[in-house]
Amino acid sequence: MSDSATNSTEVANAREISIQSRGLTLKALTFGVAARPPILAIHGWMDNAATFASLAPLLDQFYVVALELPGHGKSEHRPYGSSYFHADYALDIVHAANDLQLDSFVLMGHSMGGGVATLVAAAVPERVEHLILLDGLGPYTGSASSTSSQLGKAIAHSVLPVSAPRRYRSFDALLARRSAASSEIDPGALALIVRRNAEQLEDTNETYWQWATDPRLKLASPTRLTNEAVMHVLSDIKAPVLNLLASTGIMSQHLDIAGRKAQLKNAKTITIDGHHHFHLDGGAAQTAELITDFVATTPPYAGES
Repeated sequence: MSDSATNSTEVANAREISIQSRGLTLKALTFGVAARPPILAIHGWMDNAATFASLAPLLDQFYVVALELPGHGKSEHRPYGSSYFHADYALDIVHAANDLQLDSFVLMGHSMGGGVATLVAAAVPERVEHLILLDGLGPYTGSASSTSSQLGKAIAHSVLPVSAPRRYRSFDALLARRSAASSEIDPGALALIVRRNAEQLEDTNETYWQWATDPRLKLASPTRLTNEAVMHVLSDIKAPVLNLLASTGIMSQHLDIAGRKAQLKNAKTITIDGHHHFHLDGGAAQTAELITDFVATTPPYAGES
């Protein structure tokens, strides 16, 4: 791990650091003092560490490390021929925790980050003291009957040429593009995410903006876990779980959310009034209070006796 020795980040009260994980340099935004209990925070698909810009400063009893997964934010992209699957991200998180010298920690994930966090908590339970899920109770699934077609889609995607990123004349134009897909998020809050996912470049004719995220993030995965497999993963989690669901979020539309909740052995589920990014926009104070109280009053998982 190395410190960039600068506070010139767009996110207030944050410091950017570099972390080594499986041959890649990943970036993270940190909040608070390193001597405090650590929270390792994992963003969702096509987001980055700025998704925790509102929440992390309110978790003032903790040292929050908001990691940016490969291909997202300011982190490096994977080399050609590598993959961006949930299992890959789980490995990235554990190796990043090793570089941070975190033997155990509170693990928090939003959306896809929550799905990946459930895999980490189930696979290496001795590392995760508490698990905080922000509208992300387990990975997306596929049916066993769709295995062949899912692989076929991935093969078709793999042979397509990767097109050059589209150029935008201004940052506002780039922001408008993301806002069209995320109109429920306050534009000021959304701008923090967009800025860390974008870069300003120039050539001989113009200065322009483009997305810095790896376009391969949008390629189809060759396989997906079945619902049965995800149920076993959730059942294998030993850490106490704070499962925060958005009233109008992604998980509220999941066909088997009740079945997923039933697999958690030691969990507290609360529905927050708001959209999928409630922790960034509008619900940050309530979320921070719930997390702080949960960690303070719920004994952590400390391994098998």
